[in-house]
Amino acid sequence: MKALRVIGYSHSVFSRSVRIALAELPHPYSWEEVDPFGEASDDHPFGRVPVLFDGQTRVYESWAILSYLYRISDRNRIRAPLVEARAAQIAGIVTSYAYWPLVRQVYSHGVFRPAFDLEYDMSKIQDGLEQAGSVLSALEDIAAENLVLGSGCEPEDCILFPMIDAFRRYPAAAELLAHYPALNSWWARMNNRDKVAETFCRLGPEA
Repeated sequence: MKALRVIGYSHSVFSRSVRIALAELPHPYSWEEVDPFGEASDDHPFGRVPVLFDGQTRVYESWAILSYLYRISDRNRIRAPLVEARAAQIAGIVTSYAYWPLVRQVYSHGVFRPAFDLEYDMSKIQDGLEQAGSVLSALEDIAAENLVLGSGCEPEDCILFPMIDAFRRYPAAAELLAHYPALNSWWARMNNRDKVAETFCRLGPEA
């Protein structure tokens, strides 16, 4: 199997999504580190990461990359229409509604910025926690239905886990997540997977 090339940022939840899939499938790959907050990626039309190269083929946007990786692996198979719909719903929720409050507000200002002695804003943390409820409720409904987010590791698990994992690193967020039992149990199962644990990026001064 030829090695893939990935351009990503170690602290990016979306880059971690791709790393989880690459570890779980598994696919050999090389990694090129680019901080999109400091330098735009020339390989992405909007300067973002991650970007996947399979030979001369370029794929960008996390859900597209994950879908591609699973299609070219021996895990590729047809799933029931409603299962595929729920997986797409999770991807949509992650990118459209969850990323900003869970990551850019709670995780960034509650965990990431303090770890590097950067200025943070408590009001953004509080605002993120308040907005998180509707996001977690929607995800809880999907998890409780038990069509996806089961015991395996599918594209939807890959794209959702890094975001929930980052969010719950803030103590008040972990307490909030505990009120959503199906989602919280799914996070615990994913967190116990060896391949998932290998992709964890520890913050420098973080204990």
